[in-house]
Amino acid sequence: MPSAPARTPLAASLVLAALIPASSAVGQLAPALDRIATKLGRQAPAAPVSGTVWLPLHNKAALDAAVENMYTAGSPGYHKFLSPAELRQFAPASAEVERVKTELAAHNLTVVKADPDNYFVKFAGQTSDFEQAFHTAVSQYRTKGGATVRALTTEPTLGGDAAGLFGALTGISGPGMRSYLRHPASPVSGEQTGRVAVAALQNPEGAVFASQCFYLPETLHLLTANVPAATAQRATYTGLVYGAAATNSAPGTKSPCAYAPQDIAKLYGLNTAYSQGFTGAGQTIAIVDPYGSPTLPEDLATFNTLYKLSPATSANFATVQTTPFTATDSGWAEEATLDVEWSHAVAPGARILLVTVPTASDDDLQAGLLYIIKGGLANVISNSYGTGEKTEDLQTAQTWDQICEMAAAEGISVNFATGDDGDFAAVESGLTDVSIPADSPHATAVGGTSLARSPWDSSTLQTGWGDNQAVLGVPGVVLDPPLLEGFQFGSGGGISQYFAAPSYQAGLHAGGRALPDVAALADPLTGVEAIFTVSGVQYVTIEGGTSLATPIFSAEWALLNQRFGYALGQAAPYVARAAGSKALDDMVAPPEAALVTGIITDVYGTTDLSADSLGQVAQNTPFDSALSVDAKGNVLLYTFGTDSSLQLAPGWDPVTGWGTLDMGNIFAATASKK
Repeated sequence: MPSAPARTPLAASLVLAALIPASSAVGQLAPALDRIATKLGRQAPAAPVSGTVWLPLHNKAALDAAVENMYTAGSPGYHKFLSPAELRQFAPASAEVERVKTELAAHNLTVVKADPDNYFVKFAGQTSDFEQAFHTAVSQYRTKGGATVRALTTEPTLGGDAAGLFGALTGISGPGMRSYLRHPASPVSGEQTGRVAVAALQNPEGAVFASQCFYLPETLHLLTANVPAATAQRATYTGLVYGAAATNSAPGTKSPCAYAPQDIAKLYGLNTAYSQGFTGAGQTIAIVDPYGSPTLPEDLATFNTLYKLSPATSANFATVQTTPFTATDSGWAEEATLDVEWSHAVAPGARILLVTVPTASDDDLQAGLLYIIKGGLANVISNSYGTGEKTEDLQTAQTWDQICEMAAAEGISVNFATGDDGDFAAVESGLTDVSIPADSPHATAVGGTSLARSPWDSSTLQTGWGDNQAVLGVPGVVLDPPLLEGFQFGSGGGISQYFAAPSYQAGLHAGGRALPDVAALADPLTGVEAIFTVSGVQYVTIEGGTSLATPIFSAEWALLNQRFGYALGQAAPYVARAAGSKALDDMVAPPEAALVTGIITDVYGTTDLSADSLGQVAQNTPFDSALSVDAKGNVLLYTFGTDSSLQLAPGWDPVTGWGTLDMGNIFAATASKK
């Protein structure tokens, strides 16, 4: 995004090509499950199964060409986005849907739902009938976490009356279905859970937790107690201090730390936009989440009251349930609440539309996204979920991308979180991976950062999100050697196995679609405050994850849509175009690191503990590590900016993409063009 980003030239082509053919995907719906899970064998013939058949678009090549022109400056079709009615010219025909229904019925499969615009047919039945209809077999796997998931042994297809009308199969589900993962993250610092009951607040206005996360370097002295002095272990550690004192109790001072909306407005330069009257008015941010939250109206009302934000009304907030359902899930309720509260916090004038779907399976989430696109209900869609690309199949990836391409054709930016597991190796048995659906070249992939005020001069410090942890001591005990627990969580990123690099990434020479495109605050150790109800009790909680970064960025994009008076469309090409400009903070900062060092003395002598020996890896970040003492007296070491195998670099990198939007610079540069 250049300093004056209205209608800036985009890279030439958004036409995609798969890096590998569908036939090479081993275990069609789980090409990596053989390496990360235990195969249990064939599924029982009478076991229930359901899924969704997606029909091919009409004249897909014409849609590809149209979207290419929409995002190519100088093209006759530049920025001439389609209306929902115009997009329907590419939809399958009703007669084609009837032929698919007939073929499914011929194999005793029941049609559960057919899309009114003919894009898909959802079905259910038993495994033996499904296998005959789709000419494949269903296998079961047991993951490391104990979940049972399903995969097909060969690429599915339909024949008979549906011959030539099969585009893709998604959502193979039933008991033990594989679900997409939400991406909120909370602090993992011992007893510092980051949760305070709203009813216990002495002053129910303003921030609760300390907004200063780092303090000037100190020296901590540790001693093993209740042993003879001659054999007592002693340790001395020196470095930055993370988190306010655990004994603080006044509003705005509680440990460890978190930002209120007013803090983020200052740190991200949002006040420059607000001062010009740009709050997202006239824009709609749509959010897709499974289940929703039964306490969201009450939680949002408290959030708005606590932080003095505009109240939620029928004019600026709505929930749509795409399919009637009664299931709830506390984890997804937290997700939906975080998404809504922080979209509203950053773009307080925008309308928030929460679209809820009945499960976290890919086909239900895809249907929720399609619902928004077909209705033209928003110009920005925020999605905080995903799963490892190598655990999904090419057909599913292409279906996600097709839906995102339809959104791009309407001038909608579909934004996806890239996940909280760095390169995925920690959760996929050593395999490196990226997140689907963030891998779609027609979507914008949002990674994460850590964000803080400098303890030296209160300037803003920002680095890529990657947290590592070590335990240096527990009450009365020096850990000798320290317990290096290693990588905890961090921004997802890397190179797609399924999609070639889109033209807006041609200069990266990455060999595939590179993730992420952009980033925003995600680190829960430098997180934000949110309101969420647990077991009937309303709490102020500390939240983070790319589930935070994505609604923050989506709300920023809504502000920019309002600023220019029209839908900008997919964000990723603009962000890539802005590389090196003042519109982006590239995460490259002077090496101001204050790395923790230590000395341990025991019966064997004295050992100097360097930063390297404590598991800290400096990556030219403005802060790298800090000491913390939690509420139980445990002495911890946090290392920031070290994201699994992913590393920051000038320009694009797999942690933060091209960086974060500098909203202060963007709106200052465009103020004269109001």
